[in-house]
Amino acid sequence: MELHAAEALAQRELRRFPELADWSFGWNRRRRAHGLCRYDRCRIELSALLTAREPDQALILNTIRYEIAHALAGPRAGHGPQWRAWAEQIGCTHIAGSRAASPEAEPLPARYVLVALVDGQEQVIRHYHRRPSRAFLDSLPQRHVRGRPETRGTLRLERVQADRHRP
Repeated sequence: MELHAAEALAQRELRRFPELADWSFGWNRRRRAHGLCRYDRCRIELSALLTAREPDQALILNTIRYEIAHALAGPRAGHGPQWRAWAEQIGCTHIAGSRAASPEAEPLPARYVLVALVDGQEQVIRHYHRRPSRAFLDSLPQRHVRGRPETRGTLRLERVQADRHRP
């Protein structure tokens, strides 16, 4: 979805609730969750990275409503009954939704890949959006690809070059 359209949608939804008159909208660079409710700043945020890759406007609207329900319910409500009541009242249709993405959404490229030498050729085994823990990285020399013990000692983590032209 285009970012200016998503921002207009968020502003419109925020204006529906006079009790949120001092709340604002903003963007963040999160890679795992579409939305965020910042109680400390009285601000609803969307991930610019994920919103730009999401073609389903209904999912973005639902995410905005999901975060507004958090703002209305308050910081101690979590995802409990008070938050659920607000979410249903304002039209949040997918209650478990701030990390959801539509099947048509362009996937976010991984930052790291796990590579192994399989049958004499390098092969990507797994994609990671975050750098794995130090303990995992330290254990790589002892690890192997499942069912392929001959790959022991060939696993290594590589950083993927980022596409800097995307939002």
